[in-house]
Amino acid sequence: MLDNLSISKRIWGGYATMVLLLVGIASFGYYAVSNLGQSLREYRQTSAQTVLANEYIEDLFQARIGSLKFRVNQSDASSAEVHENIAGITNDERLQETFENSPELKSEILALKGDAGSYAEAFGRLVEFQRQIERLNEQLAEVGLSTRMMLTEIMETAFADGDIEAAFYAGVAQQELMLGRLYMERFLRDNDPASFALVGQYLSSTADQMTILLDNLENPQRRNLANNVISNEILFLELAADVQTAITRRNAITDNELDRIGPDVQARFENVID
Repeated sequence: MLDNLSISKRIWGGYATMVLLLVGIASFGYYAVSNLGQSLREYRQTSAQTVLANEYIEDLFQARIGSLKFRVNQSDASSAEVHENIAGITNDERLQETFENSPELKSEILALKGDAGSYAEAFGRLVEFQRQIERLNEQLAEVGLSTRMMLTEIMETAFADGDIEAAFYAGVAQQELMLGRLYMERFLRDNDPASFALVGQYLSSTADQMTILLDNLENPQRRNLANNVISNEILFLELAADVQTAITRRNAITDNELDRIGPDVQARFENVID
């Protein structure tokens, strides 16, 4: 059929074929470039989301480290480290723009921000209980020292007056008091109920010794000191009970909130990145 065409028609036919090929190639190129551009935009968006989520993970990790440090040193710097890093998550305004085209991920990140805020709130309550424990412990130290000094005065004055029985019972009471204070210090460190039980046992024994002493004391100054010792022992036990309550509540925050929320939020942030 081509043999019947003139040379000019063959030339124009060749041009037409080339034009069609060029149009096809251009169309394919435009389509490929458009897809590449879309892919690059999606890649850029995904990269921005990954970077932001990684920043949140880093902030959360540093907050959890600060929380662990606070449990060891109870410092204001460690407390501030927790709140500053959580604020880096909860106060960040880039979420809306960065996850604008990913509604499901945005919803999850918003939920994670809320959980991070809950972590900070729980940690704040833990700090309040810790400060309460510290104040109560200072009072315990003052009451314990005051009681020991009164018992020492009873012992010394009784011995000087030849009242060996009073000196003996005051000495036993002081020994029991010191053991009670020792186990109170141990309870502050190990939070073991067995240690706290011994505090009550030894302080009750101190009171028993004072009761026996009062039955045999005639010296008004020593009787007054003995009564003050008993009053101090009651106060010591009340303060110790308040410490135990505060420690129990503080530890519940650690076990049931901080150590639960922290790992959960960390894992969910990693799922967002995946």
